[in-house]
Order: sequence, then structure tokens, then C-alpha cells
Amino acid sequence: MPTGKSLGLPLVHDADILNVNFTADDSLLVVRSGDGVVRIWNVPTGRLAVEPIRVGDISWVDVNPNGRELLTVSADGTGRRWKFTPSAITPMEMITDLSRLAIHPDVTGAPTAWAVYPDHMQKIDLLSGRSLGEPKRFPVTIKSSHLSPDEKLLAVRTTEDGLELWNVAAPEMSRKKLGQVSTGNLLTRFSPDSSYLAGSVGQSLSIWDTRTGEVVFQPKERLAVMANRTPNPFSPGGRYFAAYSQTDNAIRLIDVAARKIAVELKLVGSGWAIQFTADERLAAVASGATVQIYETATGNPVSDTLPHRNVSRGAGFTRDGRQLLTWGRLETYIWDVPTGRLLVGPLLGGNDIHPVIFSPDERRIATFAATRSEVRIFDRASGALIAGPLLGATPTAFSEFNHFTADGKFLIARKPGAKTALSVWPVPPSSDAPAPPWLLRLATLVAGGEIDHRGLLQEQTFDADAFDAIRAELAALPKDAPYAEWGRWILADRATRLIGPGFTVTAAEMEKRQREAAAQTAPTAAPKR
Repeated sequence: MPTGKSLGLPLVHDADILNVNFTADDSLLVVRSGDGVVRIWNVPTGRLAVEPIRVGDISWVDVNPNGRELLTVSADGTGRRWKFTPSAITPMEMITDLSRLAIHPDVTGAPTAWAVYPDHMQKIDLLSGRSLGEPKRFPVTIKSSHLSPDEKLLAVRTTEDGLELWNVAAPEMSRKKLGQVSTGNLLTRFSPDSSYLAGSVGQSLSIWDTRTGEVVFQPKERLAVMANRTPNPFSPGGRYFAAYSQTDNAIRLIDVAARKIAVELKLVGSGWAIQFTADERLAAVASGATVQIYETATGNPVSDTLPHRNVSRGAGFTRDGRQLLTWGRLETYIWDVPTGRLLVGPLLGGNDIHPVIFSPDERRIATFAATRSEVRIFDRASGALIAGPLLGATPTAFSEFNHFTADGKFLIARKPGAKTALSVWPVPPSSDAPAPPWLLRLATLVAGGEIDHRGLLQEQTFDADAFDAIRAELAALPKDAPYAEWGRWILADRATRLIGPGFTVTAAEMEKRQREAAAQTAPTAAPKR
């Protein structure tokens, strides 16, 4: 029965919408706006199916009744005929579930995640969307949760507003009661080795030893766990914890083992983010329109401030601590730490960027932009754009949501409009070796052509034998040959192939699950009187 409720997120355009057309199967929506741009939307997901068409100030558009083509006319009178080839690679999207309290991706980089509900938690395979193993049932119902990096401990807020620490790896969950939570938002973070838990409501901070449940630090002054731009305020080895003092706009570096405040770092503006080197010797603090690098032992600056065009939002060191990645709202930079010299940038990663992350091999960086929910992947050394924009990722400060898998083959991000669901993309491969001959031949077959005597590109005719020859060559290559997995996927049968290289689910399977989930959450019809 019609309800009048919205069926999805708003489809945002940059100008007034002038005409709208559905394809014959209602799967795509073609929209022309007053800025001369045509956008094609995937109706079930609410995402752009292809990049916007911006050719020649489009003044008219119509969809062929066969649902496979559209015709555009530009202001200069040029007519163009387009075939629908929406998003060759589809991200694996978790189905939105309103009963799900949280989603905790594997911080080691495995393509799995734990989905947490009020009464249980379930492990999910992110490459197929299927459940792994049996659910873990909770002894009491909960309101919120945070999973430790080793996936053994779960910090929970019960429905009675008790803060507890559960050992979810034990055959029978053990429970440590840490205290009661007053009204307000509870923020919790584990140290990277899961030895400590920090939690606060408002400006009231406590740090517990997770092995004993003992409070190891509770300051007399009012300090907060974190600002909204810092993924984890613990240093990599767990020695330091960065807490914020609103009273004097400063960061207190707490020496957790010594149970005392070690140093104080004054901020130059509102908002802040902090990132430590792997050896915990240095910390980069983004505040105002600058980034400053400090010695953690003394709190002294080690170089001049690194300037930004607008408010700096975050920073990240390479593992050796010699280079620093920083970003603001619109741009990203890479700096040489010993000299403070700019190495790469600005890289333009979209609008309203946060965060920016390194790939596991640190050869690539990914930027996440809130406007249009875009992801772009750049080469770290040259700054060249490798892939993107990929559409359908919600920026978030928490690195456990937006990250590469450990092998660098997939990129995981929070799904737009869903705080407890993820999207997963395969990352285009790269190699230092020259492109293999089969790849060059395939690119020519797909996009090549000849320039005729009038200087116009004439597309070459389809050559089935040439495609079959490349298929045979790819079948004979080792499984891990450069680019081979992607080549095999491109040439696979579109009707039955997986949604992308490396995934284990087809588009038909994923659409079936989405339909089933939508049917389960659809409102029931009112009984007839």
C-alpha cells in the first residue's frame, strides 16, 4: 500500500531539475538539470550509475523505449546517442538494517566485520555479504558497543546505562562492570594492543586496565576522550593517550603506564586531530589552518608549522616517520618531516575531505569527500589520480570504517545514509613493470579506433576472435600475474560474472538480497474495514 514516505536518500543536483525519465524496467532514473548536465541514477541504491554527462550544455534528453539508450541534444544543436553501461564494477554494499547497533570492521585488514545487535553479534564476510559462523548471544541487551582491536573484548552500554567490559572470545562471556553512565553520549576507545580502554561522557574521562577492570587514570580536571577528527587518541604502542581540555584549548598527553599527564600541547585554533609516529617519538597536531609536529617527550615543536589554505583536518605519518600526509577541506599534501619541505600537493580530492589514508604498502593514498560521497585514489610518489571518483562512501573520522584491506586489494568505507553498514570496492591494480601486451591489446579493442581523413575518430568494429584470443592467453597465465584477475573479470560473461574482481557474489545475488531485505522492512498494508 502506498505510504507517501521517501524510498531513499535525496538525489542531489546543482541546479533546478527540468525533466525526469525512468528506463523501461524502472531500474534507472535519467534527470536533466538547469546547468546542462544529465545524471543517471540507480533507483534501488539511490547512487549515480555513471559519471554525469556534461557534454555541450544539454537542453533536451529522452530515453529509448527499449531502455538501453538515451538521446541528448545540446544548446548548439548537436544530437548525441548514448548507450547505458552503468558502473562496470559495483561496490559490495551491506544491506541497511535499522536494528543493527554498530558495525566493527576487522582492524587487521581482513575483509570481515562484526555486526552488533541489541542481543547478539554476527561476523560478516564483506566480499560476499554472507554470515560467518554462529552468532554470539549476549547475556543482557545493550544500547551501544565498541570492539577491541584483538576482537576479544566488547565495551558495552547496557539498557540500564551500565558500562561493562565483556570477554566475547571466551566460551561463556565474562563481564566486568566498570561503572554507571550518566545521561549523554558515551565515547570509548581501546589502545591498539587492547590493554587499555578510555571512555568519557562529555568532559569526564577515565582510563581502565582491560585485564583487571581497574581505573588507571582519572584526571581531576575536565578532559574529553577525543575530538571528532581523531580516529584513535592512543599512540601506536599504547604509551600515550591524547585528551582534550576545553578550558584552555590544549591537548594533554597522558603517559598511561605512569598514570600522569606528561606534556601539554597548545592548539592554535578550534578543532584538532593528532597522529603519532610508529615509534611514538613524534606527534603531528592539526589545528586551525596549520599542522605542527612535536616531540612527545618534551612537547617541543620540531619544525616550523605546515601551512594550509583552510582549516587543517588531519594528518598521518608513513611507517618510518619520514613523510607526513595532511589534509584540509579541499586539498591534500605530503611533506618531508625532517625538513618540512612540501613533496606532493595540493591534491584535489573533492569537496569536504576527511579522512585521507595510506594503502598498506604506502604507495597510494585514498581521499574521502563528503560532497557526493566520493573516493579518489592517488599515487603517493607522483600525485597522479589512479582511480575515481568512486561513488557511495560516507567520510568519517574513524579509521576502522574507512580503510584498505591488508592486501591492498579492497577499499572499505561507511555506506551513505547508514551508520552501521559498509561499502567495499576492489582497488585497481598497479605494477612497476611495463603493461603486459595483452592489456594493451584489450585496451585497443575496447576503446581504440582510427582517425579518418576528416580527422574524426572512427570506432573499430567488434572483433570476437581477438577477444577470444586474449581470453585464452589470460586463462594460461598464473593466478597472480599482474592485472590478470581484472582482465579475466572484464572479459567474463556480464550476466553471470561477480560484481567485481575478487568478490564472491554476483549482481543478481546481491539484488535478490536487497529485494528480500526491502520486503522485510516494508510497511504492512492496513486491514480492510
